[in-house]
Amino acid sequence: MGNSESHLRLFCFPYAGAGASAYLSWPSFFRPNGVDACRIQLPGREHALTKRPSRS
Repeated sequence: MGNSESHLRLFCFPYAGAGASAYLSWPSFFRPNGVDACRIQLPGREHALTKRPSRS
């Protein structure tokens, strides 16, 4: 994770039951502008479906 050429790191948390794939195109859009878009995959969603969901 991370890009040494980035000036800013943006953490993208999915909305209302969505997963990190909602932000799939964001890194390629922001990277040329010096922003490292880090998609966060929460437990219980998409590829982390078998992990226990967050409670708070």
